[in-house]
Formats: sequence, structure tokens, C-alpha cells
Amino acid sequence: MELKKYLQELKKVVNIDCGTATIDGVTQVSQIFQQWYQAEGWNWTALSQEFAYLSG
Repeated sequence: MELKKYLQELKKVVNIDCGTATIDGVTQVSQIFQQWYQAEGWNWTALSQEFAYLSG
């Protein structure tokens, strides 16, 4: 992806409310990155949202 296009796409991601407690925002960001990686020919496997609720 060329730099100019990358920066335009990145702007979309950084403007999403996606704190770790904001599951809808995290999901939206994840979907955007999934599209980017797949467009570049990468494989993508999403983990279950169960992991978002694990605490250490």
C-alpha cells in the first residue's frame, strides 16, 4: 500500500473509539485491519471475543 493511501486509511482507524472496554470499536478496528491484510495477501484468523474478558 502506498504511503498516502495508508495514511488516509490509518486516519479512519485512529478516529474509532476503541478502548479495551469498547468491544464494538475493537471489532471495527479489527475488521479494518483484516481487510488491509487480506488485500496484501495475508491470512487472517480472528480470535474469539472471550479473550477480551480475561484478566491477569
